[in-house]
Amino acid sequence: MTTRTPTPDLHLRHPDDWPAFLTIEEVANILRVARSSAYEMVRSGNLPTVKFSGRSMRVPRGALARLAGEQLVSVPAEPAPDQQEPVGGVIVDPTATDQA
Repeated sequence: MTTRTPTPDLHLRHPDDWPAFLTIEEVANILRVARSSAYEMVRSGNLPTVKFSGRSMRVPRGALARLAGEQLVSVPAEPAPDQQEPVGGVIVDPTATDQA
């Protein structure tokens, strides 16, 4: 039996360029998480899999693309308070209270 090494740059590719069914290792690479985290996502039901010939699990490309899309949508669109532009040339501390 030969084992296939996951392509290291899958996370840089467009989902249409991913294989139709991905290994858990490839999923971990794409999501840039530990392999154990990817397996936990499978166990918790957050990542659907298809079983092939016994123990071989694969994740359908479409399911992973949807999951990745949901994760991207949930990222806040505005910068964090400590990254906002200064008002009137003065750095604003969002935690400070007015002392007028």
